[in-house]
Amino acid sequence: NIFSTFLRDSFNDRVLGPEYPVISKVKNYFIKNIMLKIEVNKSFAEAKNIVSLLLSHMKSNKLLEGCVVQIDVDPN
Repeated sequence: NIFSTFLRDSFNDRVLGPEYPVISKVKNYFIKNIMLKIEVNKSFAEAKNIVSLLLSHMKSNKLLEGCVVQIDVDPN
């Protein structure tokens, strides 16, 4: 997964996944879960800026323009 590779470049081993959920395809969309762990003593705003830059990079890439990314800040 390209997005998880981009995340790993910035966040190293704090990226978990990608993994397929129990239902991995809905309406011709393949679903993958990626979790980013941010330590308590790290800046959430800085992590948010990095993810935002990665998403804008993905949107500008013609090969990735069909990807849809949904962010869930508190997945549990």
